[in-house]
Amino acid sequence: MTRKEIAELALDYINNYYTKYREKYVKVYKYRGEIRQREESRLNAEGKRVGAFLSEQKIFVCPDCGEAMSALNLELWLGDSLEDLINNKICCSECYEDAMGEDL
Repeated sequence: MTRKEIAELALDYINNYYTKYREKYVKVYKYRGEIRQREESRLNAEGKRVGAFLSEQKIFVCPDCGEAMSALNLELWLGDSLEDLINNKICCSECYEDAMGEDL
């Protein structure tokens, strides 16, 4: 895959994480002797596959620390553009936390 295709996949994964890459299921559990049910969600097969693939591809560089990162280690937000991701303008999560300081 090209860098652009990986970046597109990463943005799709971030933007559609809860709708496309997770599945709902009913969890049955016992609480104080009573059987209860609740709806939970987990990664579906495609979500696991795409997440593992994106974790392995360390092709993006943090503009602050200069380290090679996978797309999932970057501080991606819903409004981030494809061009910013391709051109290494999105910092890694660690640099983002350091920049936030006490506000975080």
